[in-house]
Amino acid sequence: MSSVKVQIGVRGEFPRAVREELSGFVESSVPGGSILRGVVPDQASLLGVLERLHFAGLSLDDVERLDPGPVDPTRHVGAHPETEQGLKVRIQVEGNVAAYILRALDSAPHVEQRVTTSLEVFLADQDALFALLSRLEASATVIREIHVAQDPSQTLG
Repeated sequence: MSSVKVQIGVRGEFPRAVREELSGFVESSVPGGSILRGVVPDQASLLGVLERLHFAGLSLDDVERLDPGPVDPTRHVGAHPETEQGLKVRIQVEGNVAAYILRALDSAPHVEQRVTTSLEVFLADQDALFALLSRLEASATVIREIHVAQDPSQTLG
């Protein structure tokens, strides 16, 4: 992944120290949180920014590449019941890597796309989300988007 423009949606009080650390990002306030837009040099840097926000007590809602390229959905598999507790998360990664990642997640509904794979999973909390992101980074998987719903009955963006 080369430098890419990203948009990060977070909920919670944005600490001044974190705002100063992320001075390369443009912040827009929204009800209950903030939207950050900026450029990161690579995925490791993006994950570092996300971890910094997480450790500051902010809850991650969305991460999107602002220049994601074309998306061509071809198949949808499975669905989760709406009664699950925790976070409902959709992660889109580059390549058709569903079989590899699904083994780590004990299978999950997914959408395979010509260039990307989207996984929709239920996780216990934000810590579990960051543990999953670390595993994806360790496997050199390029993450394109992350969408989080605090209420599992919510539709993911």
